[in-house]
Amino acid sequence: MVRARYDLLEDFPDLQFSINGGIDTYEDMEEHLGKGVHGCMVGRAVINRPWMFSTVDTRLYGEASNPIANRRELLLKYVDYAEEEYARAMVEQPNYAPKLRRGLLRHTANLFVAEPKGKKFRYELDQRLNVKTMGVRDCVLAAMEELHAETL
Repeated sequence: MVRARYDLLEDFPDLQFSINGGIDTYEDMEEHLGKGVHGCMVGRAVINRPWMFSTVDTRLYGEASNPIANRRELLLKYVDYAEEEYARAMVEQPNYAPKLRRGLLRHTANLFVAEPKGKKFRYELDQRLNVKTMGVRDCVLAAMEELHAETL
């Protein structure tokens, strides 16, 4: 848990404070919010375990749940977006497009951290991304084949 200066909340009641750094769990966020901070910025934890935080709005704020039911649905919707961006880059910036392709998909690899065959998914996705002629959708679908249906 990050050591926070909660006294600033009392010293400057007209300001809003958010905490940043070292926040890895819902419990960390709940503790800070419970002590009066106005927000928690979570960076690396979300990048490293994005699916874990898919219900953050419901859990912390009581808002509607994530409209995406599972990781399969998330990946398929994201692939649609990634394909559009990649196609646009091929027209507008063809020299940059190969880097963008990898950049668009690199964080999808972490959707299955600590899941059965998650490491195999990451490996296969990386291998497919090295095939320059393989489309974005094909890279992801091929890597998804490595996962158990219940993981998706």
